[in-house]
Amino acid sequence: MGQLLANLKLWQKFALLGLLGLVLFGVPTTLYFNSTERVIRFKQQEIAGVEPVRRLLRSVQLMQQHRGMSAVMLNGAADMAGPRQAKAAEVDQALAALAGALEEVGRDDTRIPVLFKNQLAAWTKVRDAVASRSITPPESFAAHSAAIAALFDLNERLLDYYHYTIDPDFDSTQLINAAFIAMPALTEDLGRARARGASLLLKKELKLEERLELVAMLERAQERLSSARKSFAKGVAANAEIGVKLGSTFEKADRLGNEVMKLTREQVLLPQELSFPPDAYFKQFTLAIDEQFKAIGEVTEVLAGQLDTQNAALRREQLTVLGAIFALALLVAWLGVMITRSVTQPILASVAMAGRVADYDLTARSVAQGRDESAQLLGSLNAMTASLGGIVGRVRTSIEVIQHASREIATGNADLSRRTESQASSLEETASAMEELTSTVQNNAENARQADQLAGSASRLAERGGEVVSNVVQTMDEIKTSSRRIVDIISVIDGIAFQTNILALNAAVEAARAGEQGRGFAVVASEVRSLAQRSASAAKEIKELISDSVDKVDAGGRLVDEAGMTMGEIVNSVRQVAGIMSEITQASQEQSTGIGQVNDAITQMEAITQQNAALVEEAAAAAESLQQQAEMLWDEVGVFKTEGAAGGAPDGLPPVAPRSAALRLAPA
Repeated sequence: MGQLLANLKLWQKFALLGLLGLVLFGVPTTLYFNSTERVIRFKQQEIAGVEPVRRLLRSVQLMQQHRGMSAVMLNGAADMAGPRQAKAAEVDQALAALAGALEEVGRDDTRIPVLFKNQLAAWTKVRDAVASRSITPPESFAAHSAAIAALFDLNERLLDYYHYTIDPDFDSTQLINAAFIAMPALTEDLGRARARGASLLLKKELKLEERLELVAMLERAQERLSSARKSFAKGVAANAEIGVKLGSTFEKADRLGNEVMKLTREQVLLPQELSFPPDAYFKQFTLAIDEQFKAIGEVTEVLAGQLDTQNAALRREQLTVLGAIFALALLVAWLGVMITRSVTQPILASVAMAGRVADYDLTARSVAQGRDESAQLLGSLNAMTASLGGIVGRVRTSIEVIQHASREIATGNADLSRRTESQASSLEETASAMEELTSTVQNNAENARQADQLAGSASRLAERGGEVVSNVVQTMDEIKTSSRRIVDIISVIDGIAFQTNILALNAAVEAARAGEQGRGFAVVASEVRSLAQRSASAAKEIKELISDSVDKVDAGGRLVDEAGMTMGEIVNSVRQVAGIMSEITQASQEQSTGIGQVNDAITQMEAITQQNAALVEEAAAAAESLQQQAEMLWDEVGVFKTEGAAGGAPDGLPPVAPRSAALRLAPA
């Protein structure tokens, strides 16, 4: 069920609710319509029964008259034969009319045709018996009464069939009791009294049982008259219009009924001898009975009018209520449509807006009308779309900044990479030069050591100069040779010191370029330069001394004679040379140690430079990747359509300020 509802559109759900509401609305409406329609059909049934009951009561009236005429005729009044025969024909016509009215009734209630058939057979039998004078007056009276009783049984059945016995309106019920029950029974009692009294007046004798029977008839008639009077009074109390329409007629019928009952008591029951004319007695009773039937007819007309009025009122009430219900249903349907539209239209607009946003259009807007939840949803979507537009705009600005920065980073990394490569190449050259310098310094140290040894030998030789004067010339030659070699060595040392100074200067410059990483190297280079300067100074001094020694040796050849005199000076000089050579040897060892440290530092710098080169390569690759990612992000964000360049910043999100200054990289 939940899945089914989830698959239904919103208007279909509202339509389903409307259908359920229609069912809930239609069920009580249908029940009300059926209920009122039953009441209306009830009234229509009562209206339809007026004519059959009227015809039945007309048949009762005529049959009662025929009973009285038959009694008079059978008691010897020959002049009553003609009127009796005419009355019998009227009874036949009335019964034929009643039969026509009962045809439709018989299809619904099969008991009614049976009762009417029995009554018709009883009437036919008594009619034929009276016409042939084959029946006695008491038998005629009993047969007529039985036929009339059959009509009353039929009347009771008709009253049930036409719902007169359960009429819901009090005034109509009282009129029905008076006109269709009490007064017809009154006419029957008066008709019996008429027939019995006229027969007794014709015989001019009254037996006890006949007196008692007549008294009982009068008592029943009095009860019927009283019942009719009470019903009429109740009807007037419930509906004053009844009294206006029927008051005089009912009063006259009541008065005539009382008069004929009084006449019977005074002229039939009380006198010892019966002398009142039977014809006059019959006529007065007939007049009273006719007045009762006249009243019944007028009451029937008023009752029919009331039933028509009640039926029309019920129909008007039904149509009014149904019209009101229909109008209310239309109002509810209209409200339902309006409510559905007020809910679905903003939601459809929201769906359309969401679809445009899904298609990367952040300029979508829709006017939100009202303050209900749907309008709030649409307003929230508008605000969300505006916020997304602002965010996308600021993302675009940020991407532009990132792209610019990544390009500068890539450019700087490329420059740094080139510089690092150049620095690495320079360091390789420096390392190679330092290796050569190390080798030279080592040679210089070896030469200095040899020079020191030679100086020691020279000193020892000088000391033994006196002893080996004979070998002076040879020794001087050796000294000259050694001096020349020393001059060459000193020249080499001087050149090495000069190159060391130059290399140390270059190393200091490169260390300054390397910045913080070359600071230690700069210190070592400074020390190397200082040692180189000292070596150069010492070499210069040695060179000067050696040059002087060479000059002296050269002069010694010419001054062999002066050798003895100057031997002491030579010994001293040689000693000085030995001391200087010792210093040179020590300086050379220190220089060799410093150059080794410089070589180690350069080797370390080379390793660091290689690492820096690798890092620069990685940074360059990362910068290139960052630029590619920024371009991809720009392509992704570029599909969004926004208002303006960046849009405003939504609440709670600080605007992204684009960076105008380019990223700067420190030179390597």
